[in-house]
Amino acid sequence: MGTIEPNELDLSYKIDGNDFSIKVSNGSEFSFGEDVCLSKHFDDLTMRKPWYDQGFTVVATKPFFNIERVEDKLTELVHQILTEEGIKVEKNNFSLENYHKHVSEEKHQIIIKKHGH
Repeated sequence: MGTIEPNELDLSYKIDGNDFSIKVSNGSEFSFGEDVCLSKHFDDLTMRKPWYDQGFTVVATKPFFNIERVEDKLTELVHQILTEEGIKVEKNNFSLENYHKHVSEEKHQIIIKKHGH
């Protein structure tokens, strides 16, 4: 980590097993809201679920959401956009993981502005 100035704090976090560190002003204010369960004040659809008190449940999504199919379709769509933008990439050799091997940061920004919503 870099040098900490006397007027800075180094805040470290671990998210999904990855370490992150940021420097903030020593005068930074940290606050939090009231300890209130908002779902009791609004129409929270989960209140009537048997898992409500746990706060979550694990659901088998395969019957209605197939992540492999979503990844395949997204890969096809991105490949189509690259083709439309004149970037030649063999379909069989393209994956989302190697997108930036084929697209510069400058071209990426153009694609995002043109196709992003």
